[in-house]
Amino acid sequence: MLKSRIFFLTLPMVTSCMPEPPAGYYETDAPPTDTNANADSDNDADIDGDGYSESEGDCDDSDSSIHPGASDTFGDGVDQNCDGVDGLDADGDGYASEDSGGTDCDDADSTVGDCAACDYQPLPTVALSFDGIDDSIAIGTEPSIVGLGEAITVEAWMRVVDDGDSFCGSILTDLDDRYVHLCYHGYQDWDYAAFGVVTETESGSAVSAEGSVVPGIWHHVAGVYDGVSVRLFMDGELAAETTHSGSILDSESATVIGTNNRNTHYHYEGDLRDVRVWKRALFPQEITCRASGGEPGDQSDQLGAWHMDEGAGTTLTDASGNGLTGTIEGAAWVAY
Repeated sequence: MLKSRIFFLTLPMVTSCMPEPPAGYYETDAPPTDTNANADSDNDADIDGDGYSESEGDCDDSDSSIHPGASDTFGDGVDQNCDGVDGLDADGDGYASEDSGGTDCDDADSTVGDCAACDYQPLPTVALSFDGIDDSIAIGTEPSIVGLGEAITVEAWMRVVDDGDSFCGSILTDLDDRYVHLCYHGYQDWDYAAFGVVTETESGSAVSAEGSVVPGIWHHVAGVYDGVSVRLFMDGELAAETTHSGSILDSESATVIGTNNRNTHYHYEGDLRDVRVWKRALFPQEITCRASGGEPGDQSDQLGAWHMDEGAGTTLTDASGNGLTGTIEGAAWVAY
């Protein structure tokens, strides 16, 4: 039978051999055994004497002109007030206010960001037509859009046929319909678009707007998720919204346009052009810009952009620069 024994060792007290900091390092001359006279438990000093320590939001404690209470001059490349942007960003949406020289026209509303004027571009004069049976566009053979986090925008221009019977004709998803889905319901003349996401908790949420699609005419449709809500925009206007949270589940199959693996009712029937995926939630005014045929001022975080303006061939260029080339499988070029 094994017996355990406990031994106690008595060690001599060791005093620190570290030198004391110079006078004035702390906000008072008090030693770092308690506080630095401002109840700051981590003893973070206000080194530059501007009234703010690092733990109190001072993003450069070596420069007394930089602290959370400072005025921020837009355009000088310096974030004087430590709010994360060059200029004043009162609502925390990442865009400086127009009053401080930025482009946010409503700095009290975090859903309004870059209000810079739209850059209107001529729309393509060609599109791709899908037969609702087996036409599709393959975006590579491996999962191509992953690591989305809590933000995505999927948008496209769509023109559906009058007698389509697709239950959820896929505009863009992955083959297994796993992480995000923008689609059109033509079944029994429902005529509406829908958008949904699935988060890492395996829970999904989708929104739709019945009667929002008129067959035979072009519509701009956009699905937006920002970690707080799932929203569907039709022709630049908010059509449906529901709350949802969590990081978007990573896809385990290739991204596709026009189909998924469920059944023939999930094939899109109609025309598509300018399909895009953004790794951020576009602001409402940016959606309005896109629905008006323009390009928003902030072009960052495009994951994939297939303008579908080639007019011939079986290859779609990814204008985002990320190399997500599309391969056309059956869809035909049409002029309009």
